Amino acid sequence: MNIRVLVVEDDDFTRLSIAAALREEHFDVFDTALASAAATKAEDWMPTAAVLDLHLGPGPTGIDLAKALRRNDPSIGIVILTSYDDPRMLSATMSEPPAGTQYITKRSVTHIDDLVRALAIAVRSHTVKPAHANQPKLANLTDTQHDVLRLIAEGHTNQQIARIRQTTVKTVESLIARLVKALEIPSSADANQRVMLARAYFEASGLSGP
Repeated sequence: MNIRVLVVEDDDFTRLSIAAALREEHFDVFDTALASAAATKAEDWMPTAAVLDLHLGPGPTGIDLAKALRRNDPSIGIVILTSYDDPRMLSATMSEPPAGTQYITKRSVTHIDDLVRALAIAVRSHTVKPAHANQPKLANLTDTQHDVLRLIAEGHTNQQIARIRQTTVKTVESLIARLVKALEIPSSADANQRVMLARAYFEASGLSGP
């Protein structure tokens, strides 16, 4: 059976590396940096599965594209490959991917076999609830907690966060206290807690942090 895989990634080096590795494994691959080109190609090419970056620059996200691909072909397997441990790290309003989507971080892929395995699972299980490759503590946070954590990591004060979220400083302080407890941050001076909260955000997003 000819297995067709659509690879959509806006970083040229990453995309070409993934595409070349999959071709070595005898997959038929079409790669592009553009969501629009991927959607158009999928209409008549009918890929078996798709490997999509979560963040594709301005415009549709990888999850937006995944939904469009699934509308075109309900049986397509979807793998979201990204630097983020949770899609909400990119945006607090990020929607859920289609059912059965396999969500894996780029740093967790140490060999092409890891990606091939995720593709196989995605094709087999596209009708089940989306599964993360791992379940970090941040995956259990609410959308509000994710948003506050992101604002802390960006360096905003409690007063600034309250203004951005159109709430009170007391509410922000309460949210931070719950974040500290949820992430099991040791009780210490407020400044140290904020550094540790920011570090948790940066580690989850795959970015360098404090």
